[in-house]
Amino acid sequence: MGRTDMKTIRSILQFRFDHQLSMAEIALASRVSQGTVHNILSRARGAGLDRWPLPEDIDDAALRRALYPPVLAPEPDDRLEPDWSDAVEALTRKRKRREPRLTRRVCASAIAAASMHAEGGDPESDHWH
Repeated sequence: MGRTDMKTIRSILQFRFDHQLSMAEIALASRVSQGTVHNILSRARGAGLDRWPLPEDIDDAALRRALYPPVLAPEPDDRLEPDWSDAVEALTRKRKRREPRLTRRVCASAIAAASMHAEGGDPESDHWH
């Protein structure tokens, strides 16, 4: 799946906003999928570029920046990392004959208890039994 070149993007915008073609017709004429046409038209509307001709100050680089703005890196979270050593030990130790397996429910319960404890809650309260 490659990038759509700027000539194709401009022709898609022209087909839609100047000639009022349907997405299916645009896809056939541009030799791209209807999903690509939909994506480009949605991005153009979101950027306020839903008319033809495009403003004169919109060159290829400006059009690409408007349709595909840079993605900012997410802020690091302050969530606590679980102590995985207990989970690894529980999963790798040899079980006694009647000892229950470690299940998703047990793991979720342990993680919730650790989170509650980290937030100052009491994991020994009635809520956890």
